[in-house]
Formats: sequence, C-alpha cells, structure tokens
Amino acid sequence: MADLWQIAEQTIKGTPYRVQQMGSGNARDIMQAVLSCQEDAQRQTLEFSRRLAKLYRKNNRRLLFDLYTAVCKNVALRYDPTGVQLVRKPSNVVAERACDCKSYSLFLSAVLSNLGIKNVFRFVNFGPGKEITHVYIVAYPTTTTKYVMDCNLRNFGEETHYYNKVDKMAQISAIGRITAKEDKAAWR
Repeated sequence: MADLWQIAEQTIKGTPYRVQQMGSGNARDIMQAVLSCQEDAQRQTLEFSRRLAKLYRKNNRRLLFDLYTAVCKNVALRYDPTGVQLVRKPSNVVAERACDCKSYSLFLSAVLSNLGIKNVFRFVNFGPGKEITHVYIVAYPTTTTKYVMDCNLRNFGEETHYYNKVDKMAQISAIGRITAKEDKAAWR
C-alpha cells in the first residue's frame, strides 16, 4: 500500500500558520476555535483526500485504519504551552509533525469530510464538574458502523471512559468537499 504520509507531504500545502484560540479560553471557546477552522482545513486536505479516494475505492474501514495509523505514526503528540491554546491546521501538522488532540482531530475530520464520511468531534471530560479537556473524532461510514479515532490512545477504535461528552458535527463547506462528479470519477 502507498505511504499515506508521503502523499500527505506532497499534497497538503498552504501557508503554515497557527490560529490562536480567541475568547476567554474556556471549553466553549476552544470548541468554537476548532470548528471554525474546518473549512480551511478541508481546502488544505482536498488533494490528499482525492488521492485517498482513488487508492481505497469503497474500502472505508481500511481507509480509516490506514489514515489513523499514518497520522499517529508520523505526528508526535505535543501539548500547547500552559495558558495558550493553538489550533494547528493540516499544513502545520504536516510541516511540524507534532500537534495536540485538537489539531489531530481537525486533520482527520477535514479528510473524512472531504470524502463524504460523516464524522463528529467528540469533546469529553474525565470527571464530574470538570471542563472539557480532550477531543477526538468518531467516524460513521455507514448508519450502523462507528469508528473511534483518538490519536492520543494510539489504538484504532479504542475509546477511554469519559464522564461527559459533547458531539459536534463538522461544519462542512461545499468549497472544501469533493463534488459529486469528482466523487464518481474518484471511485471508478
């Protein structure tokens, strides 16, 4: 199988820059900051997504597993400095090969959304009264199938017990999606 990370390095372009989280820095601000980057992230990953569509045809489970593995294997977990919340867009993730859960999730969601695979950002906390402290992606390639993609855990499909969750659909933009015509051509 093709080296997905090599394809990512060849196709994910853009001016690497960081979007600093704005607002008071509470959980709601962080969630909004991640979601607001979706459209640009989809643009940055569009060509990569097209290549994946051609490589995997309709084998969604293999695609999800290989994408998750490529990102987790090639991108180190790096927490933001204390008191600062940064959302790294896919071009940053590829260039720096390091990010935290917010940026892992943005990268994965952008690619899945481009491919037309329903996915949600799952924001969680790990104790009563605690604010949201973690985010990962849950993909739904069919109405009866779900795959957890949490790069902090390093095992595809693994999900840690959480206390509370907030699922947010990606804000999918027509600009960043593969059109129906392109989609049909990619799956041939």
